Amino acid sequence: MMLLTLWGPASTAGAAPPDEGPGLPPDQVDLAPWVSQFREVFGVPIFATNQVTGDDVDHVRDVLEAYLDNNRDGRPDNRKVVKELIRSNAGMVMFSNEDEAEKSTIWESRQSQKYELFLVSGDETNVAGRFDASLEEVLHMITDSGYGPAYPSAFGAKRKSQLGRLTSAAVRRGDFVYDDPSCDFSSCMTQEYFYWSVTSLNGLQEDRCEEISDEWRNCTPELMRLNDPKMVALITKKRYRMPLRPIDVQP
Repeated sequence: MMLLTLWGPASTAGAAPPDEGPGLPPDQVDLAPWVSQFREVFGVPIFATNQVTGDDVDHVRDVLEAYLDNNRDGRPDNRKVVKELIRSNAGMVMFSNEDEAEKSTIWESRQSQKYELFLVSGDETNVAGRFDASLEEVLHMITDSGYGPAYPSAFGAKRKSQLGRLTSAAVRRGDFVYDDPSCDFSSCMTQEYFYWSVTSLNGLQEDRCEEISDEWRNCTPELMRLNDPKMVALITKKRYRMPLRPIDVQP
């Protein structure tokens, strides 16, 4: 998961799904030295540099829409979560690759203090034969800046939330192993566990069981229900309207 603090207010939660225009909106032209492409889903923005293909930006937009409007009725499934994403000034920022992101001077700019942006690279997005990184990074934004503040006792990034307690239990059982020393428990491990749980229950991980076995054991809906029924009970509560249907974004 990669979180960067970046920019300012987005539009309202009731907005129609994606804005198709490729350029920056008038109130974001101060970002023009660094990014030149813009998409939007229900007021949650996606920015990209001119080195990212339009197809990749559109794909990330489609992934964001598939998560926020998982039942595909043209409206956000959970308006409270979308409102929190907007209140948090959350969005996605795309660079062509990690090298371009690291070399960008945007991180030292005055604008970098305004927003919470989650990074995804074009070369990790929708690549044939590889897991699509946007499926992870977009969901991290939604859970971290949306579900966490919307339902802090359930999904807050802290040890005493329900998510925190269930993360600890999964670690103790050996279902979840994350040994990155830079990943602290509250702000990082809980979000990784949240991501693995949702995407395993909605079927995104069932073809990757061997690939991810060093970190995650419950890679299918059946294993989630068998080994982590308390997390399943939590994220399937109707009030939360989690994106538990298959994410049917096509290349």
